[in-house]
Amino acid sequence: MAALFKRMLAASEDKDKAFLQSAMDLVLGQMRGGGHVAAIPEKFLQLVFERGKAPMNVADYAEQLHVTPNYLNKTVKNHTHRTAIDWIEIARLNMAKNLLRDRTLSIAEIAEKTGLVDQSYFSRFFKKKTGQTPSEYRNGN
Repeated sequence: MAALFKRMLAASEDKDKAFLQSAMDLVLGQMRGGGHVAAIPEKFLQLVFERGKAPMNVADYAEQLHVTPNYLNKTVKNHTHRTAIDWIEIARLNMAKNLLRDRTLSIAEIAEKTGLVDQSYFSRFFKKKTGQTPSEYRNGN
């Protein structure tokens, strides 16, 4: 949870409302559930939001946590009210937004650093999530 709170603080400074809403949903969901975060979902979130590392896919996280992808998806959804893929996409988008501030990096380099090696796919993903292309986002910030 500490990693999540650090990301929430950064998102607050960046005015990243989508991330903050998702994080608050998680925190509030845990409070309604007695305040206890299950070990697997908590470890999953720590891995997903590990600073400087590109988010992976659900199967890779499941392997690291020694569970099946199906079990990981179920437990994350039950404890956070969001799917594992949702959290991976949130982390990937948050990382992309931070990297886009560094104008020395090309869009292709940013795509690769976020785990999406196809620049075209990265641009479509980013536009779908933000309503802006990576270049438009970069020029607006």
